[in-house]
Amino acid sequence: SNTDVFINVWDNMLKSGKFLTADWTVKVDADAVLMPDRLKAHIAALRPPVGMPIYLKNNAMDPGLGNNGFLGAIEVFSKQAVEIYRDNKEGCHVSLGINAGEDGYFKGCMDALGVGFMVDAQLFNPDRSPG
Repeated sequence: SNTDVFINVWDNMLKSGKFLTADWTVKVDADAVLMPDRLKAHIAALRPPVGMPIYLKNNAMDPGLGNNGFLGAIEVFSKQAVEIYRDNKEGCHVSLGINAGEDGYFKGCMDALGVGFMVDAQLFNPDRSPG
């Protein structure tokens, strides 16, 4: 599993405090393409409630294949969601372990901590071509 690597990256990001300077924190896989202006437009279209801890479910694939709407190529969290994670990350680590992929880990942690979500089924469109 890659979960321990991502937990370490998140720990370093949390220590830096840089996430506090923005309304949203976005994790993008190295092999994914992020277009910030398009992401801003997607978030604006959702009209998320200001100041609320939420993450964005990013696909409408089959629940099994799509990890119940949350695949790890792009993960989007409000500042308040990240603060809740920061304050409770040890509990997630102990309760959830690191056997799942990092997307399953962070979705499970956010859900367990009571962080809300919004759905943008067009945020992430995986390549389904053969090969």
